[in-house]
Amino acid sequence: MIRGTRSALRVVPLALAIALSHGACATTGSPDTENERFCAAVLAAESDASRRYPAPNTDSREYSREGAAVFAQLTPIAPADIRTDVATLAEGMRRIADGTDTRRSALSDLLAPSDRYGKWLRRHCPGVPSS
Repeated sequence: MIRGTRSALRVVPLALAIALSHGACATTGSPDTENERFCAAVLAAESDASRRYPAPNTDSREYSREGAAVFAQLTPIAPADIRTDVATLAEGMRRIADGTDTRRSALSDLLAPSDRYGKWLRRHCPGVPSS
């Protein structure tokens, strides 16, 4: 565990869970646009993650490992305006999970891209709550 980051360890997994839960995109039929395809992929990842996601009291590295897998899956299909943030989340969470980034700020560094990702989902995926 990264020394001194107990509260931060809860933030990014929570941000990931919120971002994924906000990804319930309301597309009709077969997705046509890049945004709709991405929204559908987020919805599929959310469904898969809800089956695999660790229990709330699981080690923070397990949360990071799962989050990294979800974001790595989404990166290649992310629309250009959000792709960098999705890739940053995937890479940052991977480094935390495998122990290569042990800085105190490692998790807090992911808050801004996570926030932009969540805002993008609310703006581009119909039916996503704005809370």
